[in-house]
Amino acid sequence: GSRHSGVLSNLSLEGCRIQTVAPFIAGVHVRVEVDFQICGLHFLLAGVTEDLRNKNILEIRFLDMSLRKRQELAEAIEELRQEASKQSAE
Repeated sequence: GSRHSGVLSNLSLEGCRIQTVAPFIAGVHVRVEVDFQICGLHFLLAGVTEDLRNKNILEIRFLDMSLRKRQELAEAIEELRQEASKQSAE
């Protein structure tokens, strides 16, 4: 398969949004793997494309996440929230 680099946003336990550098032309309901690092943890998660607002913005819904990965992701998201609230308070 092909690899695309991009910027991850709107991260949740259900999925994320990725703005890609190169257009993603495979379409909707395509299985993908999302590979990213946050808070010192590496994640490689299976997902499916849900919406292509344009060819450079992917909405991805995660699939088949193990309980351990789900807990790690929840902790990392909470850590990001706490950091963001600290920065906005400064």
